[in-house]
Amino acid sequence: MQVFNSYVQPDAKMTLISTPSRIVTLGYEAYDTLRALGAEASIIAAPKHRIPEYLNSMPDSIADTKSLTDIDLDQMRALKPDLIISSARTTHLLDELDEIAPVFNYETYSSQYWSNFDEINLELARIIDKEAEAQRLIADLNVRADRIRKASQAADNTNLLLLHDDNKFTTFKPNSRFALIFTLLGFSAVNRQYSFTDLGEVIRVPEIAALNADRVFIINRTAAMRYDPEQDAHEQRMLMQRNDLQTIKASETGKLYFLTPDLWYLSGGGLDSTGLQLEELSEILGF
Repeated sequence: MQVFNSYVQPDAKMTLISTPSRIVTLGYEAYDTLRALGAEASIIAAPKHRIPEYLNSMPDSIADTKSLTDIDLDQMRALKPDLIISSARTTHLLDELDEIAPVFNYETYSSQYWSNFDEINLELARIIDKEAEAQRLIADLNVRADRIRKASQAADNTNLLLLHDDNKFTTFKPNSRFALIFTLLGFSAVNRQYSFTDLGEVIRVPEIAALNADRVFIINRTAAMRYDPEQDAHEQRMLMQRNDLQTIKASETGKLYFLTPDLWYLSGGGLDSTGLQLEELSEILGF
């Protein structure tokens, strides 16, 4: 019997009798971490409705929890898990899930992104007895992140991240949802006043142009949820050809970048997905 941090609340603990062998993951980031640590065989259920391309597929033996947000609690009970790994999208169900099995809340907190990333991934690794493997993977990610940070800070560019959905753009505070780019990797954010919400704010193209960012990242939420490569490519071309977007500085200088939609919107924070995000940003920086 061992006691671990559960992260359901800041100081919350959970007690496990043995190493879990019937794990339900409710988000893709926890799934990819378990897979990276060689513990995929312990997963009995995960969302399969829209699997990010980087995960490729999941074994047929893994049951489908379907939605990333609306969980079938009767299904959870029937699965008889010995550990449930929740995500930011299921925090509203923590109390109900805790009645079924011990819950580990896998969520990286934005204001201290990397320290929480380290802490949560290492604690999950301890739970499944894979701490040494996790330490090696995190050390490698640290080296790669440090290289990107040095390059981004040396470039002295301003950056803006936009989420695109149904012809609307949303932007986020630097230390909120996409803190990896700004807080960890040192990409300087444009000078803009944000409200207190972490959920993002609608921003129109004239303001985007006025912010005059040297580099603009776009995540296409529509594409992340749909996954139709041909349609996604067409939509990206249409966005690039929008007259109003062509007037912004980043478009004129060729520094308007579309990030991989499902990797950045549906996942992120896992050991595999974070590595892929670092790889994508490395390519943008030219190394």
